[in-house]
Amino acid sequence: MVDVDEFELAPDRDLAPTPPPGSRRRAHAWPWVTTAAALVLVGSVCAEPVLLTGPPGLVVGVSDVPAAAEPAMVWTTELDSPAPMGLIGSTVVVGLATATSPSSQHVLGLDLETGAERWRHPDPHQRCHPTTVVTCVVDPGSPDAQVVTIDAATGEVTERAHPGAVGAVATDDGLVVVETTGSVPEDVVLVEPDGAERWRVQADAADESDPPWAPLSLGEGTVRLGFEGVGLDLSSGEARDASSSVIGGAMVEMVDDRVVIHVDGRSATLEPDELPLMIDDSVGAGAALVQRPDGGLSAQVRGTGEQLWQLDGSCFPQVRLRGRVVVGCWSPDGAETVGIDEVSGDAVWRVDSVYWVVAATGDTLVVVDDASGVLGVDPTSGDVRWAVETQGPAFTATLDDAGGLLVSDESGLTRLVWD
Repeated sequence: MVDVDEFELAPDRDLAPTPPPGSRRRAHAWPWVTTAAALVLVGSVCAEPVLLTGPPGLVVGVSDVPAAAEPAMVWTTELDSPAPMGLIGSTVVVGLATATSPSSQHVLGLDLETGAERWRHPDPHQRCHPTTVVTCVVDPGSPDAQVVTIDAATGEVTERAHPGAVGAVATDDGLVVVETTGSVPEDVVLVEPDGAERWRVQADAADESDPPWAPLSLGEGTVRLGFEGVGLDLSSGEARDASSSVIGGAMVEMVDDRVVIHVDGRSATLEPDELPLMIDDSVGAGAALVQRPDGGLSAQVRGTGEQLWQLDGSCFPQVRLRGRVVVGCWSPDGAETVGIDEVSGDAVWRVDSVYWVVAATGDTLVVVDDASGVLGVDPTSGDVRWAVETQGPAFTATLDDAGGLLVSDESGLTRLVWD
């Protein structure tokens, strides 16, 4: 639909709104995964292991990069707290969300192959968003607001006065803009390339921040407003359901309060309250992972609800791969990552820090560790296969869909590639 790859540290790869760079940090489980503070306890509640049988599950979020081998560094560039936002052609779009002052915050384009800076544009309110171009709102919510589009390859800027604009996104043949005058609902308008309005409707599209923020994203023939699964038809402005999303090549939708996942012509309906994971090689098979009302995690036999094991505490599951559920946990004594046997609930391995899983292949997790940098980890044993140190504590890493990994730390951005 659009020639852009947005880097996901969060769900809904093609449809989810892109938060401002300053709020993008680490990979998490999907938004409806909640946690509660408590001590961590891992254990099986079954006297004997329960065998999980049935057809193999769907595979979501597993990459084919050769991540078992250590990647090589292609380039590194000094930047203040960079946050990769997307890849448009051969340009990496990066947000700089510095803590010093809004005037030092920018969006910039880097050459994917060399890391050289191609262009830079002020973004004091963090309102820039990449699609086929980079779209920004300048002075959002004011009578002097402007919508700015930036050609990702050349940095050429086009400015359009749009009073009251608080959000905008470029489509293939126009521009969707959210306007506000302080009242709810806001006006949403699609502007043609010649400046004519194709349609104008009212919708609840902006939040209550100051200035307001109206996150927009594109789907198949729709523009999605905010995070509530509400969309508008691009041709007419009519309301459309936008609750489906695309995750790791899978289409995900809600059907009768159940999550249904479609991959390569196959579908899987999850159990009630089952947690979808962004990286999972057994979707719709094996144990059903369920968040308990008290914030704990339990694994159940699919179809019967029989409990296999439970995990109490402030924990969330990140990945299921090769029979292991990888969980990050916190307690008053510190943080840890645990590799749990999917059937027995036994803690097969653990480390005294939280691994943030940013990618996975069939046999390797690519994780960010604040203390160690970027690691390649065997999911079955927890063994570290390789480690790449960063200049400072790493806070995010994203696959760039061109065979590489972009790693951000407090002082720069590094690109790693696998042969």
